[in-house]
Amino acid sequence: MQPYSELLISFLVNAYTQGTGWQSIARAVRPFVGGHVADIGGGLGFLANELKGINVTVVERDELACLYLRAHHEPHVHLSQGDAHQLRPERRKGDVICCNYGSLLENLVLARKWGDRNLIVIARDADGHRFRGGTRPNPAQRTRLLLQSLSIPYQEQGIVVDMGQPFRSQEEARAFSRLYGHSGEYDLQRRNGEFPLWLPMVRPISLFFVSIGDIPELVTKSTLLVEGEQGVGKSTFVGKLAACADGGFLTKRVDGKVYLNPIGGVAYDEDHLVGVCGRGGIPQRFDQLGVQLLERPCTLRVMDELGFMESEAREFQKSVLQAAKDPVPTIAVIKPCRTPLLDAIRSCPSAVTIHFSMENRDAWAQEMERATQSIPEWPLCERLRTRSGL
Repeated sequence: MQPYSELLISFLVNAYTQGTGWQSIARAVRPFVGGHVADIGGGLGFLANELKGINVTVVERDELACLYLRAHHEPHVHLSQGDAHQLRPERRKGDVICCNYGSLLENLVLARKWGDRNLIVIARDADGHRFRGGTRPNPAQRTRLLLQSLSIPYQEQGIVVDMGQPFRSQEEARAFSRLYGHSGEYDLQRRNGEFPLWLPMVRPISLFFVSIGDIPELVTKSTLLVEGEQGVGKSTFVGKLAACADGGFLTKRVDGKVYLNPIGGVAYDEDHLVGVCGRGGIPQRFDQLGVQLLERPCTLRVMDELGFMESEAREFQKSVLQAAKDPVPTIAVIKPCRTPLLDAIRSCPSAVTIHFSMENRDAWAQEMERATQSIPEWPLCERLRTRSGL
């Protein structure tokens, strides 16, 4: 989203008053909401104003947007100015709307805080930006992939809306182009009225409807389980995510031998050898070295990866389970198989599982980068942020 300025607000208001985009979105949303709606990051309140007959609280922190909304809101619209993560909702009953706002994980966290009925995520279902050049990932496709990988059920409705931009003159169109960093001239249409120039922009949009009761309480989850088939990039994803971890272990396979190493250490010797492919693990090595690594005090832990080889290492398994349950933020890579240990980890109330795949790995890399910087109430994200110096 372009930062709000007086110039941008004037363009947005012209598009709202002269177009039909927000009215189309409101018609699609209306059958799914009732009573009270919290519109998180509701900006200038265009969608809220169109939801006539429904009590809407717009949560917005931008000062310019709030100044506009105070002067132009409909009677059924109320403003709660500030950071949605820090504000305390006056009422928690009803639905939550996140329209082109934040990361999906942030939407899920805020839905649990601000509502108790449905979360409606509204996202552009196309690549690229409406008015800029270049390529940008499809937000709706990212939302689909992430919800599926979190095993969160949802319904989806697609609509097509006209979010075009009107102009009074060619100079106004050029100012708009400069504002969005667009290179070249827009292909404008001519029409009658106060705004004789029109930049058409018809775009597909997807609305995702999620029952808030199906959303895990992410802020209480200290352990993120990354589960996926071999070769899909689990360890690469976790390695980038937790490059600054100060506890736990990494496993490495070299010439059919599997070694267990502390974070930041590499040793391929007998003391770190914990198994041989095709022959199984060495339980006593897991129980000695593995337990030792997990007992070290730390503030951010990685366990990469857990599968079959530790099946006979009872003490190591106890330490892994304890690590999955304690409050230290932990990221664990697990194989997509059923063992007593892995099943026990998956069932921990403190754990949430993402099903990692070739199709969603880019979406998850982008999602965690955004979530790390935007969800301060989730200790895992906050620890990732502070330890990476973001």
